[in-house]
Amino acid sequence: MKKYLPAVLTLCLLIGQACQKDDPAPEPTMFERLTGEWHIHEKIVDGTSEAITDCVKNTSFVFDAERNFILNNYALSATDECLLSQVTGTYILDEETKVLIFQSSDDDELASFNITSITANQLKLQPTESDYVLVFNKN
Repeated sequence: MKKYLPAVLTLCLLIGQACQKDDPAPEPTMFERLTGEWHIHEKIVDGTSEAITDCVKNTSFVFDAERNFILNNYALSATDECLLSQVTGTYILDEETKVLIFQSSDDDELASFNITSITANQLKLQPTESDYVLVFNKN
């Protein structure tokens, strides 16, 4: 029995080390969660979801790690043609106040949104001068 004791102790140590919990991964920052491609899911006005046309459902934001964005904005024309207008530029994210500010590459126009919620798969933006919320899902 004594000759098996070192082998049993070694086995117990190996099993104990294998069963130890790894350190949990750090929670991603808001910036890390924001980076990626987001597609419009719904528009909420006064707590009620408004219908979005199939055309508008193609609208998306792409945020990269260098703080650039692409907005692929789809809208119906007066003749019901689905039209794309693309805006590119840079963004500033204030993680403390949860404010997202866009500056277009074409001009100095700024747009500002409050991030009302962001998870790994969903982003809710409220224009600072409006009372509606845009809900995006991550692609």
